[in-house]
Amino acid sequence: MSFDADIAARSPDELRVEVAGPLGVKVGLLVMNPEWVRFVVPREKLIMQIPKSELDRKTLRADRFLSAIVVPLPPDLLVAAVTTQSPLAVGAKMLACRYQAEKNVYELRLADARSKGGTILSVDPTTLAPVEWQRYEAFLPDLGSEQTERHSYRIVFKDLQGQGLSTIPARATLWSYPANSPISELKWVRVEVWPDATKEVFDFKHSAAFKVKDY
Repeated sequence: MSFDADIAARSPDELRVEVAGPLGVKVGLLVMNPEWVRFVVPREKLIMQIPKSELDRKTLRADRFLSAIVVPLPPDLLVAAVTTQSPLAVGAKMLACRYQAEKNVYELRLADARSKGGTILSVDPTTLAPVEWQRYEAFLPDLGSEQTERHSYRIVFKDLQGQGLSTIPARATLWSYPANSPISELKWVRVEVWPDATKEVFDFKHSAAFKVKDY
C-alpha cells in the first residue's frame, strides 16, 4: 500500500504523521509525545490512544494498538527513520565501536540500560550519515560475534544526498523479523527544517464530538 504523508519528528519521542489517501483526502493523523500516542480517524470522529509508557514496554495492549492504526509501525522506529537518528534508551549502559572494512562503515553497539536488548548502528565513516540501524529486543550480540541472534527491526538507509556532515539519506526501508522482509519504505519528496515547532504540533485537542477508544 502506498500513501502520501506529511511527517514532523523531533527526537526522541515527538512525532506527527498526517496520512492522505489517493485523492489527497486526510484519512488519519498520528501524534506522539512523551505522555500519549494517539491515532485520529477524522471521518469517523474516532481517537485511538495509548499511554506512551505502555507502548515503550511493548505489551499486548501496544500490539493491539499498532494493529488497529493505518501506520502499522512502532512510532520510535518511524522517528528513527525520519530523523535518521537511532533512538537511545535513557542511561544507555554501554557503547562499543569498530570499523567494518568489508562494508566500509563504523559499527556502534548501544546496549539498553534496563534490558538485555539494544541497537547496532552502522554509519558512513566520512559523513557519519546512517547506513543501517538494527534493533534487538531480547539479546544484543557483541560486534563481530558469530551468534545468530536475529534483530526485531532494522532500517536500511539509501540514496545519500548532500555533502560532508550535512549528508542525509533520501530513502529508508524498514524490515521486520521473523519475516525478514520490508514492511515499509519511506522516500523523502521534500525536507524542511522546522525550528519553531511547538509542543501542540505533537498532540491533538479534540471536541466532544469525538469518541475516544483507550488501549
